Amino acid sequence: KTKTKKGNPFIKMMRRTFQVLGKSKVPKPPPPPSPFKKIVVFGGGTMGGGIAQVTAATGKVPVTVVDLDDATCKNSHKVVQKSLERLAKKKEEKDPSYTEDKQKQDINDVMSRLTFTSDSKAACADAELVVEAITEKIDAKIALWKAVDAVAPPSAILASNTSSLSITQQANSIIAGNAARAGNFAGLHFFSPVPMMNLVEVIKGATPKDG
Repeated sequence: KTKTKKGNPFIKMMRRTFQVLGKSKVPKPPPPPSPFKKIVVFGGGTMGGGIAQVTAATGKVPVTVVDLDDATCKNSHKVVQKSLERLAKKKEEKDPSYTEDKQKQDINDVMSRLTFTSDSKAACADAELVVEAITEKIDAKIALWKAVDAVAPPSAILASNTSSLSITQQANSIIAGNAARAGNFAGLHFFSPVPMMNLVEVIKGATPKDG
């Protein structure tokens, strides 16, 4: 006799739920307005570029992407532009009335809120939220946060996009030399690919502030 494997009922239920939700015609509510007026993202790679893209698109807030040098910044700019173009074409497939002119208008609207620079000091000077999406190495992240701590406003929220490294360890590396940062550090883990995944994991850092 041939034995058939019984699938996990929970996984089956979740898969069916996502299938139903994916076919739902119920319109999505508009995103709430962003509480931030200036956001900085360190790292313009797959994750950082995606975070900057969705933040500028849905939050309609100026976003500055900080990367290593001008060449890297230009490449990051191209990657985001191409991503927006792909999303526009997918939308056109579902909605033929979404014309090329409208696509260009929407893409230009998002890109107008994005700035790419290698000048981290200038970028952080008036930042209200700083998100790091650099290499997954704890020493590199701690070094970055110490540099950000020296130039960002005391009220700025600092958030790491790490998926595996300790948020508390990163927070403590700053708080040890600047107690005023206590409560202003958190994990903000976006899922990849960011423009397609409507999911963000928020992780409390050391001595988080309520609200």
